[in-house]
Amino acid sequence: MPRVLVADDNALSLAFFVDAFATLGVQCATARDGGEAVERANTTAFDLLLIDQCMPVLDGPAALHAIRGSAGASCDAPAVATTAADPASRPDLLAEGFVEILGKPVTLNDLRGVLERHLVPSLSARDPPLLDDAQALVTSAGDTSIMAALRQLFAKELDALPGELAELVGAGNAPALQDRLHRLDASAGFCGAPAVAAAVAALRRTIGPGAVHDGSALRALIRICADTRSAIKTAA
Repeated sequence: MPRVLVADDNALSLAFFVDAFATLGVQCATARDGGEAVERANTTAFDLLLIDQCMPVLDGPAALHAIRGSAGASCDAPAVATTAADPASRPDLLAEGFVEILGKPVTLNDLRGVLERHLVPSLSARDPPLLDDAQALVTSAGDTSIMAALRQLFAKELDALPGELAELVGAGNAPALQDRLHRLDASAGFCGAPAVAAAVAALRRTIGPGAVHDGSALRALIRICADTRSAIKTAA
């Protein structure tokens, strides 16, 4: 399930965001001022940040600068500004690093559009399954013991993967990252892990000369790999 952090000093606004995101199938955490927003973003990996322009402690732009300037868990998450300010002043927020501005009052449809534009889709009933035994048995010549052995090797690969990806992304080594993802995709194919393969494809589309341009795709891959690792353990 995608995770969103909403920072707003208005209790009624926060209650609306929590209920609205729950309706949309998104887990929503909240912060009541800019300082709390920075603290939460630095300690928890969120897929999206919604930050109000005017808040105590740190205003929206200052909070975003603090998040971006850290090496915290959500330092590269896309950030959307919410504001009740005059529309003429809103373009200034884009210059501060926000990817979009939502004018208040925000509607459920506004939030649905934000999710569609800025989040990699989470795993759902319509997405590829974590494990596909039929696919794995084709590459295992129909031998379930071979399939199980390959998946145990894949599980060890998935255990080491987050550290490997962090090192490659941190170094900005796009060719090496693409190569590592190519090998992961091959492993997913042999072991019947279509959700991992789909997440790899989504991440590879975001890689350019400076490595990953969309941190949400990287976080989605890591989350799906962890879910697949758990599914392998359960099936063993």
